[in-house]
Amino acid sequence: MNWTLELWRRCAGLCLVVGLMSTAVWAQPAVEEADPPEPKAAETASAAEAEPRERQRLDQIVAVGGDAMVSINQVAEGVVVVRGSAKIEGDVDGDVVVVLGKVTVTGKVRGDVVVVMGEALINGEVTGELAAILTRAKLGPLARIRGHTAAIGMPPEIDPAAQVRGTPEIVSLGPIMQYLEWAKDYLFQGVFYLRPFPPRLGWVWVLAGIFLAFHLALAVIFGGALRGCMDTLRDQPARSFLIGLLACVLVGPISLLLSFTVVATPLLWLAFFAISVFGRVAVYAAAGAGAGRLTGNQALTHPVAALLVGSVLFYVSYMVPVLGLLTYWLVLPWGVGAVLIRMSEALRRERRSGSVGSVRPPLGPDPLASARDLAAGASGPATHAMVGGLEPPLTTTSSEPPPAGAMPNPGSAPGGATAVPPIVPIPALSSVDLAASQRVAFWPRCGATLIDLLVVAFVNFITVRSGSGFWILLAIYHFGMWGWKGTTLGGTVLGLRLIRVDGRPLDWPTAGVRVLGSIVSMLPLGLGFFWVSWDDQFQSWHDRIAGTTIVKSDRRMALV
Repeated sequence: MNWTLELWRRCAGLCLVVGLMSTAVWAQPAVEEADPPEPKAAETASAAEAEPRERQRLDQIVAVGGDAMVSINQVAEGVVVVRGSAKIEGDVDGDVVVVLGKVTVTGKVRGDVVVVMGEALINGEVTGELAAILTRAKLGPLARIRGHTAAIGMPPEIDPAAQVRGTPEIVSLGPIMQYLEWAKDYLFQGVFYLRPFPPRLGWVWVLAGIFLAFHLALAVIFGGALRGCMDTLRDQPARSFLIGLLACVLVGPISLLLSFTVVATPLLWLAFFAISVFGRVAVYAAAGAGAGRLTGNQALTHPVAALLVGSVLFYVSYMVPVLGLLTYWLVLPWGVGAVLIRMSEALRRERRSGSVGSVRPPLGPDPLASARDLAAGASGPATHAMVGGLEPPLTTTSSEPPPAGAMPNPGSAPGGATAVPPIVPIPALSSVDLAASQRVAFWPRCGATLIDLLVVAFVNFITVRSGSGFWILLAIYHFGMWGWKGTTLGGTVLGLRLIRVDGRPLDWPTAGVRVLGSIVSMLPLGLGFFWVSWDDQFQSWHDRIAGTTIVKSDRRMALV
């Protein structure tokens, strides 16, 4: 068996011992001095000489958050130290394990020495193996390592006079070690104190400043949506927290259920991440606005000013041990719940408003005006009214009455007008349909996309079974469906149709441009897809690129 695997097995077992013993012993004194055993009458004189009375025998020493020391006249069964220092001047019959601490060995260790994310100074004898995991290890001139030596992270410093068995096995991580040092500092000053913002780590505050600038940018761009979430937090705090807590609990199981779709799970987590970020911004701004109401400062009613003040208040609370961690995680469900409530209310308002096209700029000319022009052209001069970009039928007027017994011409208008229909292409939708069609917001699109993802994922599963193949199939599927029918299977189920905003028929080049534009919408973490929720024309980025939009079709749609 490879000795490295055996060493990892021992490390795992020792870590398990640390976890079990730390639950029973917390911050034990640095040295546990056990009473020397009473001498037995049957002990021989040679045994008494081998074990002098002045050498004390100690049990297993466990120190969590403290230091441990074995003096030169002491013998310990083993030493386990978590987040502390261990100094071995005497003998240790078992193993020495130090996690997030420092070990100094000048005596003798008859077992293994394992150091994880700490420092090790060996200037004595180690009968077993030495394992330095993400640790700075130094072997002095008096070091004697009888077993194997392994280092993960950085190579140990070995004095030429030190005696080491064989060649140490080293797994170097190179430049990554500097980031691990930062992580270790964050563990010592942040995680162990249960606070997200350690006040003495400068790089933490640099990141906090970057996030604050990003939050302020969101407040400037989406001020109206942020103000709505602030009102929801003010008026419905308990409901926001409960809904957000439910969403945080269910997002994991739902993502597992959708894992077979390949892409639904990352899209779900991407949406949850975007909602949580904006929700955190809303909570900060609501706190700042609340401080403004208490102090009577009307300037804090503005979302940007309220966000700045609220962020300062929360950042200060994040430095307090225990309270900082609780506050940081309690903000998450409150913000998520407020955003979900506002999104559901916006969806209900959209449904109640009826046709959204009535409040948007029409996609074509006024159909009533076109109808009036046609009616006027039936009794007067020829009128060239445009209906959806098409010329109406040309009419000619004849003063002679039709001969007796002649059948009326279906193409004739009252007064002898004869209609001459032009030969023109038929658009995908008439101007009346374009003007009255309801543009579709984010959530109906999301539902249709989910159906399409399930279809493509199933096809991918029974054919290529490849992650890259899935994306290729998805692009081919949308290109073919948009170019052929102007919709997809999901759009057919929900009654959605893709059209061009200028009223012209949807063609294959437009479908190809929209497929390529979808890549642009996906690159910035899918922001181009979510843009539909904020755009006044209900267009995503790829809709803007291709000059298209999605509407709700009133007539029944079929693929055949």
